Amino acid sequence: MVSGTIGKGKFKTFVLSSEKILIVCNDIIWKKNSGDIKEMNKTGDSIVVGVFDGYKNLGSTIFEITLKEKILSFRKTYVNQLQQTESEGTLIKK
Repeated sequence: MVSGTIGKGKFKTFVLSSEKILIVCNDIIWKKNSGDIKEMNKTGDSIVVGVFDGYKNLGSTIFEITLKEKILSFRKTYVNQLQQTESEGTLIKK
């Protein structure tokens, strides 16, 4: 594990294998979300009784760096939603 500082932010690096590295940034991301408030009626059907607006804590930003067949690629996600990808792409092709 290696840590460092870029500008005003800090990060930690975790080497998982020779092909995969995680960079975890020391930040907290809040995302605005909204949805329906549902209730079950007497017949067992779900009905909408209201709506909510709020913010969800996504946690710290994680960059997953992968090296496969001389292609360096990245995937950006957050601590509290690791299965979802915010963005991805190729950094370097050799």
